[in-house]
Amino acid sequence: MFNLQIDRSYADDWSTLREFLVKRSAVRSLEGALRSYSGQLSDLQSRLSSPDSGGSVSFDGLRSDFSKVKSKVDSFLGVGSISEPAVVFGRSTSYSCGSVSVAPGTKTEVIPSLAHEYCHHVQMDYLSLERISPVLCEGHAIGVELYVARRFSDETGNEAFLFSPLSRQVSRLKTSYIWVCANLGIRPDKSLVSRPSSRDSFELGFLRNLARPSSHAVGAAFFTLIPDGSRDSAYRGFLTGSLYF
Repeated sequence: MFNLQIDRSYADDWSTLREFLVKRSAVRSLEGALRSYSGQLSDLQSRLSSPDSGGSVSFDGLRSDFSKVKSKVDSFLGVGSISEPAVVFGRSTSYSCGSVSVAPGTKTEVIPSLAHEYCHHVQMDYLSLERISPVLCEGHAIGVELYVARRFSDETGNEAFLFSPLSRQVSRLKTSYIWVCANLGIRPDKSLVSRPSSRDSFELGFLRNLARPSSHAVGAAFFTLIPDGSRDSAYRGFLTGSLYF
């Protein structure tokens, strides 16, 4: 069993995360996850030659969409009485000091981004973010982003909500997989690492330049390795300072 319980906060302990990821059992799990997400993305691309983007989001639409996103995130994480952050359009997508900023875009792009950044706002309410590992924060938010994208896809019948989250997930898992294999002296499966996705340039470039994956990539890998039966409870448990699996 893996346990990260550190006085209701998670220290930025890179060595602990590296120990968890750099092992042969993680390679098998990452291969399975990467194969699954790559297959989902490929199937989506083949089915939707002209995806429905949902149109551009206006400022009024942003507030309305955020309300729906907040409800789904709060329910998934089992939280209540979370203060509403300021929600604005900005040059980039980010969270800072109680403000969620998303880049202008279509509904299918904006909604997953809102879920991700609002998750950081929830983390701020529950955890000491000045001490917490950014890897774990990002991995947690990525899982929430994927969950909300799937909910909107199911409820609207528009699978285009999954395009950006799946593409980002493939790039991040691919980069972490390559890094783990390199550390273990294992040759990565060429069929897995050759599948393209939209964030490859950034994630693989980060790995080449810094000799390690981005926080988003490692976080995505970490939370992907949580067993299916423990995943939902792990996302909730993370906020109470007790992540077991």
